Parts: sequence; C-alpha cells; structure tokens
Amino acid sequence: MESTRCNLCETDDCARLLDADGRSGSSIETFHIVRCKNCSLVYLNPRPEEGAILGFYPEGYHCRSFSLEELDAQQLFGLPWRDAIERKYASLLRLRSSGRVLDVGCGDGFLLKYLQEKGWDVMGIEPGNSTCAREILGLDVVQGSLDSADFPAGSFDVITLSHVLEHLHDPVATLQRVRYLLRDGGLVHIEVPNFDCLEARLFDSSWIGIAAPLHLYHFTPNTLRATAERVGFHIVESGFVLPSPNQSPSFSESLRFFLADRGWYRSGDASSCGSTNEVPGNPTTMRWRTLRRLLHGSEAKAFYALSLLMNKVGRGSNVYVIASTRGSAK
Repeated sequence: MESTRCNLCETDDCARLLDADGRSGSSIETFHIVRCKNCSLVYLNPRPEEGAILGFYPEGYHCRSFSLEELDAQQLFGLPWRDAIERKYASLLRLRSSGRVLDVGCGDGFLLKYLQEKGWDVMGIEPGNSTCAREILGLDVVQGSLDSADFPAGSFDVITLSHVLEHLHDPVATLQRVRYLLRDGGLVHIEVPNFDCLEARLFDSSWIGIAAPLHLYHFTPNTLRATAERVGFHIVESGFVLPSPNQSPSFSESLRFFLADRGWYRSGDASSCGSTNEVPGNPTTMRWRTLRRLLHGSEAKAFYALSLLMNKVGRGSNVYVIASTRGSAK
C-alpha cells in the first residue's frame, strides 16, 4: 500500500470521508476514501501500488464468451448492443461522425465494433482480457496500457475512456498522453461514476461506485471538468449518461450491497437471484421465479424513473465530459 497526494492539485491535505470494505472478491481489507481540502477531489488513500492493483481484479473482468454468429443477439444494459451503444454515445456521435478512434479500456469491444460498422477506423487498448474484442470481433486491440502503447503524436480524431479514469493511478498523466495523441481539434469522451449522485449519498460506503480498491478516484462533474481542463482541454459538452429503460443496475446493486452489509440479503438464499435452493419444476420454485421477475421488473421501472429525475437535477449516476484540444469541436 502507498500513500498519495491529490492528483488534481498535488497538495497533501485531505480529510477522511468514509471507510469501505473491498468488493473485488479477493480483498478483505478496509480502505479509506478521502477528499482533498483544496480542490475537493475524492480518492483512495492509501491505495495498492500500481504493480499490485491487477491482483485485485476478479478473473474474467469485462470478458464475454460468445461466437460471432451470436453477435446480433448480444445485449448491453438490457438493450440490443447496437441500440445501447448508440444511446450511450449519442452526444459524441452528434459531434463527430467519422475518423480514427482509440477506445482506452475497450473491454469486449462493442463500441469499436459499432463504430467500425459505421465506417470509422478503430483501435483499442485493454490491460485485461481482450479475447472477445480481438478474437471474436476481429478488432485491432493492443494489450497493455496507454503509456506502453507506441503511437505517434496526433494519431487519433477521437479517444474514449468509459469507466477507465477512476481506475488509474495517475489520471492527469493519462489525459496528458491522450491530448498528445489527439489531432488538432480532436475530441476526448470521458465517462465516470458521479460521486455527487443520489446513490452515493443514500448508500454511502455501500454505493456500487466505491468499488474499493478498483476505483482509485471518485469524480464529481466539477472535478472531472477541472481534471480535463488542467491538461489543456476545452470542455465542449458535459452531462449525465441516459439510463437504460430495461435495466438500472447501479441503483439495484447499491441497494443489494447496502442490504448485504447489514446482513439482510444473501445472494444464495431463496430471496435472491441465482438461488441454489430452487428445485426445477417444483410449483413453489416456479411461483417464486414469477414473483421475482415481477418484483425486479417493478424495481427496474422505478429506478429508471428515478434515474431520469436525478439526471435532470444534476445528481445522475454517471457523468460524462466531451473535450477538445482546441476551443471548439470541428
């Protein structure tokens, strides 16, 4: 474990906000979340060293298994995957319709596949398992980090980082590298969990966005914009990610963490999904499954409505920023 200064303003004056248990499956430690007294950036301190952090990630993190023939049937956030990507990146696609794009932390590669089908020249970087993106979708993916990738200056028109910045030991250095790799007028699209969202206030250390120790930084709309501006980016647009009408996983999972932390919820008992006590064909089991689907369907609708409201009042679960290397996007 290492202690760290604030990545945004580089001061070493912080106050402890809360303690959070590890959620990675391999960690039983308790971690401290602090806030910088100078610029309000929230971060994990102390934290695992960079060489050790991969050991906290569960096996198969962001890794799917399907054949190319099954591609069209895949879903993201409860939607057909193409619809989900179009919905998630609507703001970026209004600003730029073609070019060369780099997706940092590309995961399964669905964004790159969607853009490739639209005529973009695509490339990805993934430090973890990229079997789906490379071998199934046939995408050009570099295994490793942005720092280790050998790209010349001005290589890309667009660079995307979706739920990546909060995982990095030095977000400012990464964004400096991003700016170096973008062409004049290029755009960066950044999406992170919003520490100033309703869920974080309701669920505290049980909020799914804490994800200790995988999430090293916790951004608000203000600190995310400030981080981008510190390295010379000009903010083009910022806002909150539109939730899916068919799935509200962040509220749902935060609620389950909250209940589990208090001993009121167990993933393996008869009151939860994936119960090992259910007997196929048993009438009681069938009735319970029907009831559970109805309850979860009602929960998704309620949380979807709540998510839309929170977006409107500035407390959305996920915040994004689109920034340019110059004053206006071209």
